[in-house]
Amino acid sequence: MADFLLSGANRNVLLSLRKSANTPQESSRHHVPPLYFHLMGLCLCGAESLVTVSAPVGSTVILPCNLTEDFKLTSLIRWHINNEVVFERNSDVTYSGKGYEGRVDVPVDELRKGNCSLVLKNVRFTDGGLYKTFTMEHVDTNNPEMKEINRVTLSVYALQISAPVGSTVVLLCNWSHLSIKTPHVQWFIDSETVFERKGKDSYQGEGYEGRVDVPEDELLKGNCSLVMKNISVNDTRIYRSYMLMKDTQESVLVQKVKLSVVEVSVNERGSSSEDSDSHQTGGNNWIILYVGIVIFIIIIIICVSVYYSRVKGHRRGTDSTEQDEEKHHDSVYNTTSDSVTYTTVTSDYPSRTIDLTSMSESTWS
Repeated sequence: MADFLLSGANRNVLLSLRKSANTPQESSRHHVPPLYFHLMGLCLCGAESLVTVSAPVGSTVILPCNLTEDFKLTSLIRWHINNEVVFERNSDVTYSGKGYEGRVDVPVDELRKGNCSLVLKNVRFTDGGLYKTFTMEHVDTNNPEMKEINRVTLSVYALQISAPVGSTVVLLCNWSHLSIKTPHVQWFIDSETVFERKGKDSYQGEGYEGRVDVPEDELLKGNCSLVMKNISVNDTRIYRSYMLMKDTQESVLVQKVKLSVVEVSVNERGSSSEDSDSHQTGGNNWIILYVGIVIFIIIIIICVSVYYSRVKGHRRGTDSTEQDEEKHHDSVYNTTSDSVTYTTVTSDYPSRTIDLTSMSESTWS
Protein backbone atom coordinates (compact mmCIF):
# COMPACT_ATOMS: atom_id res chain seq x y z
CA MET A 1 0.00 0.00 0.00
CA ALA A 2 1.41 3.31 -1.16
CA ASP A 3 4.86 1.76 -1.86
CA PHE A 4 5.08 3.79 -5.05
CA LEU A 5 5.19 6.98 -2.98
CA LEU A 6 8.39 6.02 -1.21
CA SER A 7 11.86 6.98 -2.34
CA GLY A 8 14.38 4.28 -3.22
CA ALA A 9 16.16 4.39 0.14
CA ASN A 10 12.96 4.31 2.12
CA ARG A 11 11.62 1.54 -0.11
CA ASN A 12 14.59 -0.67 0.81
CA VAL A 13 14.10 0.05 4.51
CA LEU A 14 10.43 -0.75 4.20
CA LEU A 15 11.09 -4.04 2.40
CA SER A 16 13.65 -5.08 5.01
CA LEU A 17 11.17 -4.28 7.78
CA ARG A 18 8.48 -6.32 6.09
CA LYS A 19 10.84 -9.28 5.69
CA SER A 20 11.79 -9.09 9.35
CA ALA A 21 8.12 -8.87 10.29
CA ASN A 22 7.14 -12.01 8.33
CA THR A 23 8.13 -14.44 11.06
CA PRO A 24 5.81 -17.23 12.31
CA GLN A 25 5.01 -15.20 15.39
CA GLU A 26 4.43 -11.92 13.53
CA SER A 27 2.90 -12.85 10.21
CA SER A 28 -0.12 -10.65 10.87
CA ARG A 29 -0.14 -7.12 9.48
CA HIS A 30 -1.14 -5.89 12.93
CA HIS A 31 2.29 -6.79 14.28
CA VAL A 32 4.35 -4.76 11.82
CA PRO A 33 6.92 -2.68 13.72
CA PRO A 34 5.86 0.87 14.57
CA LEU A 35 8.65 2.23 12.37
CA TYR A 36 6.67 1.04 9.35
CA PHE A 37 3.82 3.34 10.15
CA HIS A 38 6.22 6.09 11.08
CA LEU A 39 7.84 5.92 7.65
CA MET A 40 4.47 5.93 5.97
CA GLY A 41 3.48 9.02 7.92
CA LEU A 42 6.64 10.78 6.79
CA CYS A 43 6.59 9.75 3.17
CA LEU A 44 2.94 9.86 2.18
CA CYS A 45 2.11 13.15 0.53
CA GLY A 46 -0.25 14.84 -1.88
CA ALA A 47 -3.91 13.92 -2.21
CA GLU A 48 -3.33 10.50 -0.67
CA SER A 49 -2.02 11.91 2.62
CA LEU A 50 -3.56 10.19 5.61
CA VAL A 51 -4.63 12.81 8.13
CA THR A 52 -5.64 11.84 11.68
CA VAL A 53 -8.13 13.95 13.59
CA SER A 54 -8.94 13.33 17.25
CA ALA A 55 -12.11 14.43 19.02
CA PRO A 56 -13.96 13.63 22.23
CA VAL A 57 -17.41 12.13 22.34
CA GLY A 58 -20.17 14.72 21.92
CA SER A 59 -17.99 17.35 20.24
CA THR A 60 -18.07 18.81 16.72
CA VAL A 61 -15.18 17.96 14.44
CA ILE A 62 -14.12 19.02 10.94
CA LEU A 63 -12.57 16.46 8.62
CA PRO A 64 -10.38 18.55 6.28
CA CYS A 65 -10.62 18.33 2.51
CA ASN A 66 -9.70 20.52 -0.47
CA LEU A 67 -10.89 20.13 -4.04
CA THR A 68 -8.32 19.75 -6.77
CA GLU A 69 -10.78 21.07 -9.38
CA ASP A 70 -13.60 23.58 -9.42
CA PHE A 71 -16.94 22.32 -8.16
CA LYS A 72 -19.49 22.53 -10.98
CA LEU A 73 -23.25 22.25 -11.06
CA THR A 74 -22.92 18.72 -12.45
CA SER A 75 -20.36 17.69 -9.83
CA LEU A 76 -20.96 15.62 -6.72
CA ILE A 77 -18.96 15.36 -3.51
CA ARG A 78 -19.24 12.19 -1.42
CA TRP A 79 -17.79 11.05 1.90
CA HIS A 80 -17.47 7.33 2.62
CA ILE A 81 -16.60 5.14 5.60
CA ASN A 82 -16.27 1.39 5.17
CA ASN A 83 -17.88 1.67 1.72
CA GLU A 84 -20.96 3.27 3.25
CA VAL A 85 -22.13 6.74 2.30
CA VAL A 86 -21.75 9.29 5.11
CA PHE A 87 -22.71 12.42 3.19
CA GLU A 88 -23.01 13.61 -0.38
CA ARG A 89 -23.92 16.89 -2.03
CA ASN A 90 -24.89 17.67 -5.61
CA SER A 91 -25.26 21.42 -5.83
CA ASP A 92 -28.16 22.10 -3.43
CA VAL A 93 -29.25 18.46 -3.07
CA THR A 94 -27.86 16.58 -0.08
CA TYR A 95 -28.02 13.09 1.41
CA SER A 96 -26.95 11.91 4.88
CA GLY A 97 -26.16 8.27 5.50
CA LYS A 98 -27.85 6.12 8.13
CA GLY A 99 -26.84 7.18 11.62
CA TYR A 100 -25.52 10.53 10.35
CA GLU A 101 -28.84 12.28 9.78
CA GLY A 102 -28.72 15.87 10.99
CA ARG A 103 -25.07 15.56 12.03
CA VAL A 104 -23.05 15.98 8.84
CA ASP A 105 -22.70 18.65 6.20
CA VAL A 106 -20.42 20.14 3.59
CA PRO A 107 -21.57 23.78 3.38
CA VAL A 108 -22.30 24.69 -0.24
CA ASP A 109 -20.75 28.15 0.08
CA GLU A 110 -17.50 26.59 1.31
CA LEU A 111 -17.69 23.93 -1.39
CA ARG A 112 -17.79 26.58 -4.11
CA LYS A 113 -14.58 27.98 -2.64
CA GLY A 114 -12.91 24.59 -3.02
CA ASN A 115 -13.35 23.55 0.62
CA CYS A 116 -14.94 20.10 0.80
CA SER A 117 -14.36 19.58 4.55
CA LEU A 118 -16.96 17.49 6.34
CA VAL A 119 -18.54 18.98 9.47
CA LEU A 120 -19.51 16.21 11.89
CA LYS A 121 -21.55 17.11 14.98
CA ASN A 122 -22.19 15.23 18.20
CA VAL A 123 -19.33 12.80 17.66
CA ARG A 124 -19.97 9.20 18.76
CA PHE A 125 -17.65 6.31 19.35
CA THR A 126 -19.16 4.55 16.39
CA ASP A 127 -17.98 7.45 14.19
CA GLY A 128 -14.34 6.45 14.53
CA GLY A 129 -12.67 5.10 11.39
CA LEU A 130 -11.18 5.94 8.00
CA TYR A 131 -13.14 8.46 5.95
CA LYS A 132 -12.61 8.85 2.22
CA THR A 133 -13.68 11.71 -0.01
CA PHE A 134 -14.71 11.22 -3.62
CA THR A 135 -15.76 13.54 -6.40
CA MET A 136 -17.69 12.70 -9.52
CA GLU A 137 -18.21 14.70 -12.69
CA HIS A 138 -21.31 14.53 -14.85
CA VAL A 139 -23.44 12.56 -12.40
CA ASP A 140 -26.25 12.52 -14.93
CA THR A 141 -24.38 9.98 -17.07
CA ASN A 142 -24.82 6.23 -16.72
CA ASN A 143 -21.24 5.54 -15.66
CA PRO A 144 -19.98 8.49 -13.66
CA GLU A 145 -16.29 8.41 -12.86
CA MET A 146 -15.44 8.51 -9.14
CA LYS A 147 -12.17 10.09 -8.11
CA GLU A 148 -10.76 9.78 -4.61
CA ILE A 149 -9.25 13.03 -3.41
CA ASN A 150 -8.81 12.70 0.35
CA ARG A 151 -8.51 10.35 3.33
CA VAL A 152 -8.98 11.24 6.98
CA THR A 153 -8.87 9.00 10.04
CA LEU A 154 -11.12 10.03 12.89
CA SER A 155 -10.03 8.94 16.35
CA VAL A 156 -12.65 9.30 19.06
CA TYR A 157 -11.18 9.30 22.54
CA ALA A 158 -12.76 8.68 25.89
CA LEU A 159 -14.32 11.17 28.21
CA GLN A 160 -12.24 11.90 31.29
CA ILE A 161 -13.87 12.32 34.68
CA SER A 162 -12.13 13.04 37.98
CA ALA A 163 -13.85 12.75 41.37
CA PRO A 164 -12.83 12.45 45.04
CA VAL A 165 -13.06 9.27 47.10
CA GLY A 166 -16.52 8.58 48.52
CA SER A 167 -18.42 10.71 46.02
CA THR A 168 -21.02 9.75 43.40
CA VAL A 169 -20.23 10.05 39.69
CA VAL A 170 -22.24 9.65 36.50
CA LEU A 171 -20.52 8.04 33.51
CA LEU A 172 -22.35 9.60 30.57
CA CYS A 173 -23.85 7.44 27.85
CA ASN A 174 -26.54 7.84 25.17
CA TRP A 175 -27.90 5.26 22.72
CA SER A 176 -30.78 7.28 21.18
CA HIS A 177 -29.08 7.26 17.77
CA LEU A 178 -29.41 3.46 17.56
CA SER A 179 -32.48 1.60 16.29
CA ILE A 180 -33.30 -0.52 19.34
CA LYS A 181 -36.75 -1.46 20.61
CA THR A 182 -35.73 -3.15 23.85
CA PRO A 183 -32.55 -1.54 25.19
CA HIS A 184 -29.95 -3.90 26.65
CA VAL A 185 -26.94 -2.04 28.09
CA GLN A 186 -23.66 -3.48 29.31
CA TRP A 187 -20.84 -1.69 31.14
CA PHE A 188 -17.41 -3.33 31.19
CA ILE A 189 -13.88 -2.90 32.51
CA ASP A 190 -11.83 -4.84 29.99
CA SER A 191 -13.76 -8.15 29.99
CA GLU A 192 -15.16 -7.73 33.51
CA THR A 193 -18.85 -6.88 33.77
CA VAL A 194 -19.61 -3.86 35.95
CA PHE A 195 -23.34 -3.57 35.29
CA GLU A 196 -25.94 -4.91 32.91
CA ARG A 197 -29.63 -4.13 32.44
CA LYS A 198 -32.39 -5.34 30.15
CA GLY A 199 -35.81 -4.09 31.16
CA LYS A 200 -36.35 -4.71 34.86
CA ASP A 201 -33.62 -7.36 35.00
CA SER A 202 -30.21 -6.10 36.08
CA TYR A 203 -26.86 -7.46 37.20
CA GLN A 204 -24.16 -5.83 39.31
CA GLY A 205 -20.62 -7.08 38.99
CA GLU A 206 -18.49 -8.31 41.86
CA GLY A 207 -17.33 -5.43 44.01
CA TYR A 208 -20.01 -3.13 42.60
CA GLU A 209 -23.02 -4.54 44.45
CA GLY A 210 -25.30 -1.76 45.66
CA ARG A 211 -23.11 0.93 44.08
CA VAL A 212 -23.95 0.98 40.37
CA ASP A 213 -27.13 1.39 38.36
CA VAL A 214 -28.62 2.49 35.05
CA PRO A 215 -32.18 3.53 35.99
CA GLU A 216 -34.76 1.70 33.89
CA ASP A 217 -36.82 4.81 33.13
CA GLU A 218 -33.73 6.68 31.93
CA LEU A 219 -32.59 3.76 29.80
CA LEU A 220 -35.93 3.71 27.98
CA LYS A 221 -35.39 7.41 27.15
CA GLY A 222 -32.05 6.69 25.48
CA ASN A 223 -29.92 7.53 28.50
CA CYS A 224 -27.58 4.66 29.37
CA SER A 225 -25.43 6.64 31.84
CA LEU A 226 -23.97 4.63 34.71
CA VAL A 227 -24.47 6.00 38.22
CA MET A 228 -21.66 4.90 40.55
CA LYS A 229 -21.82 5.64 44.30
CA ASN A 230 -19.20 5.69 47.04
CA ILE A 231 -16.28 5.44 44.63
CA SER A 232 -12.83 4.36 45.77
CA VAL A 233 -9.30 4.57 44.36
CA ASN A 234 -9.73 1.05 43.01
CA ASP A 235 -12.48 2.35 40.70
CA THR A 236 -9.92 4.28 38.65
CA ARG A 237 -10.31 2.50 35.32
CA ILE A 238 -11.53 2.90 31.75
CA TYR A 239 -15.20 1.99 31.43
CA ARG A 240 -16.90 0.97 28.18
CA SER A 241 -20.60 0.77 27.50
CA TYR A 242 -22.18 -1.41 24.82
CA MET A 243 -25.70 -1.76 23.49
CA LEU A 244 -26.72 -5.23 22.42
CA MET A 245 -28.40 -5.31 19.01
CA LYS A 246 -31.17 -7.90 19.18
CA ASP A 247 -31.27 -8.61 15.43
CA THR A 248 -27.58 -9.30 14.97
CA GLN A 249 -26.77 -10.18 18.59
CA GLU A 250 -23.77 -7.88 18.27
CA SER A 251 -22.60 -5.39 20.87
CA VAL A 252 -22.11 -1.82 19.66
CA LEU A 253 -19.63 0.36 21.53
CA VAL A 254 -21.48 3.48 22.63
CA GLN A 255 -19.24 5.16 25.18
CA LYS A 256 -15.79 5.00 26.76
CA VAL A 257 -15.04 6.91 29.97
CA LYS A 258 -11.78 7.21 31.86
CA LEU A 259 -12.50 7.63 35.56
CA SER A 260 -9.82 9.01 37.87
CA VAL A 261 -10.54 8.80 41.60
CA VAL A 262 -8.56 11.25 43.70
CA GLU A 263 -7.80 10.48 47.32
CA VAL A 264 -7.97 13.62 49.44
CA SER A 265 -4.94 13.91 51.75
CA VAL A 266 -5.10 14.87 55.43
CA ASN A 267 -3.51 18.27 54.70
CA GLU A 268 -6.01 18.97 51.95
CA ARG A 269 -8.84 17.94 54.26
CA GLY A 270 -7.46 20.19 56.99
CA SER A 271 -7.05 23.04 54.54
CA SER A 272 -10.53 22.45 53.23
CA SER A 273 -11.85 22.34 56.78
CA GLU A 274 -10.02 25.54 57.68
CA ASP A 275 -11.33 27.24 54.58
CA SER A 276 -14.81 26.06 55.45
CA ASP A 277 -14.45 27.26 59.05
CA SER A 278 -12.98 30.54 57.88
CA HIS A 279 -15.83 30.98 55.43
CA GLN A 280 -18.33 30.10 58.11
CA THR A 281 -16.68 32.45 60.62
CA GLY A 282 -16.65 35.24 58.08
CA GLY A 283 -20.32 34.63 57.41
CA ASN A 284 -21.09 34.70 61.13
CA ASN A 285 -19.18 37.97 61.53
CA TRP A 286 -21.24 39.56 58.81
CA ILE A 287 -24.43 38.34 60.47
CA ILE A 288 -23.33 39.73 63.86
CA LEU A 289 -22.42 43.06 62.28
CA TYR A 290 -25.76 43.25 60.50
CA VAL A 291 -27.70 42.42 63.67
CA GLY A 292 -25.67 45.01 65.63
CA ILE A 293 -26.44 47.72 63.09
CA VAL A 294 -30.15 46.88 63.19
CA ILE A 295 -30.20 46.97 67.00
CA PHE A 296 -28.32 50.29 67.01
CA ILE A 297 -30.85 51.81 64.60
CA ILE A 298 -33.75 50.55 66.72
CA ILE A 299 -32.20 52.07 69.88
CA ILE A 300 -31.77 55.43 68.13
CA ILE A 301 -35.40 55.34 66.98
CA ILE A 302 -36.57 54.56 70.55
CA CYS A 303 -34.44 57.34 72.04
CA VAL A 304 -35.73 59.87 69.55
CA SER A 305 -39.31 58.78 70.22
CA VAL A 306 -38.85 59.11 74.00
CA TYR A 307 -37.23 62.52 73.60
CA TYR A 308 -40.06 63.90 71.49
CA SER A 309 -42.62 62.39 73.86
CA ARG A 310 -41.03 64.18 76.82
CA VAL A 311 -40.82 67.49 74.94
CA LYS A 312 -44.49 67.27 74.07
CA GLY A 313 -45.38 66.41 77.71
CA HIS A 314 -43.41 69.39 79.01
CA ARG A 315 -45.14 71.71 76.58
CA ARG A 316 -48.53 70.37 77.61
CA GLY A 317 -47.65 70.86 81.34
CA THR A 318 -46.58 74.50 80.76
CA ASP A 319 -49.74 75.30 78.85
CA SER A 320 -51.87 73.75 81.63
CA THR A 321 -50.12 75.81 84.35
CA GLU A 322 -50.63 79.01 82.45
CA GLN A 323 -54.29 78.21 81.99
CA ASP A 324 -54.68 77.46 85.74
CA GLU A 325 -53.06 80.77 86.68
CA GLU A 326 -55.38 82.66 84.36
CA LYS A 327 -58.39 80.91 85.87
CA HIS A 328 -57.20 81.72 89.44
CA HIS A 329 -56.75 85.42 88.58
CA ASP A 330 -60.23 85.66 87.16
CA SER A 331 -61.64 84.00 90.26
CA VAL A 332 -59.95 86.50 92.63
CA TYR A 333 -61.14 89.40 90.55
CA ASN A 334 -64.74 88.23 90.64
CA THR A 335 -64.64 87.65 94.41
CA THR A 336 -63.38 91.20 95.07
CA SER A 337 -66.00 92.66 92.85
CA ASP A 338 -68.71 90.80 94.70
CA SER A 339 -67.39 92.03 98.06
CA VAL A 340 -67.37 95.61 96.87
CA THR A 341 -70.84 95.26 95.58
CA TYR A 342 -71.91 93.75 98.77
CA THR A 343 -70.42 96.55 100.96
CA THR A 344 -71.77 99.39 98.88
CA VAL A 345 -75.40 98.45 99.00
CA THR A 346 -77.59 101.61 99.38
CA SER A 347 -81.11 102.19 100.73
CA ASP A 348 -83.78 104.84 100.96
CA TYR A 349 -82.73 105.86 104.48
CA PRO A 350 -80.55 108.89 104.87
CA SER A 351 -76.98 108.06 104.83
CA ARG A 352 -75.03 108.31 107.97
CA THR A 353 -71.37 108.20 108.50
CA ILE A 354 -70.10 106.31 111.46
CA ASP A 355 -66.67 106.86 112.81
CA LEU A 356 -65.57 103.43 113.80
CA THR A 357 -62.40 104.61 115.44
CA SER A 358 -64.20 106.70 117.99
CA MET A 359 -66.26 103.83 119.19
CA SER A 360 -65.06 102.24 122.31
CA GLU A 361 -64.59 98.63 122.86
CA SER A 362 -67.61 98.56 125.12
CA THR A 363 -69.79 99.66 122.31
CA TRP A 364 -68.80 96.61 120.39
CA SER A 365 -69.39 94.52 123.37
